[in-house]
Amino acid sequence: MSLRDWEWRRVFKPAVVTGRKQRKTLDEARQRGHEKAQTRFGRRRAEIQKLIKQTSRTGGALETWLALEMQKQGIVASTRTIRTDLKALRFQS
Repeated sequence: MSLRDWEWRRVFKPAVVTGRKQRKTLDEARQRGHEKAQTRFGRRRAEIQKLIKQTSRTGGALETWLALEMQKQGIVASTRTIRTDLKALRFQS
């Protein structure tokens, strides 16, 4: 029996179509989440670049200060997130 046989298609077609729809929906949801995350970290990293120019702090003091300054601007970010962003910004430069 070949895969193109009408009996095979008649029995399994609903499951195949349902699976495709489900995978498409999940893929779209994943893509939307990815785009939102990109805009969030793009905005956060742009703010970090602006704020770094205003201070001479380094290390943990810089991370803590950046977290407080970002909080004032309405951007919620932990010191760990800021540390990761600083590494990414150094890598880009």
